Amino acid sequence: VQQISVACSVCYGDPESPMIIGMNMGILTLLVFVVGIWASFAVFFLNLRKRAKVHANSLNEKKGENS
Repeated sequence: VQQISVACSVCYGDPESPMIIGMNMGILTLLVFVVGIWASFAVFFLNLRKRAKVHANSLNEKKGENS
């Protein structure tokens, strides 16, 4: 009964056990995935901002030609 009530093996066991190493790799994998998604959103919105500036400049040039 005493072994069942012990916390996870990180706190009270072997931190080098295969289960803990696997858990750490899972955490790292999820972290890489989430950061990759955030980076994708950042690149997407920066690209939209760049395209909007180019489009606004082309509209301003066309207005200048028509005047």
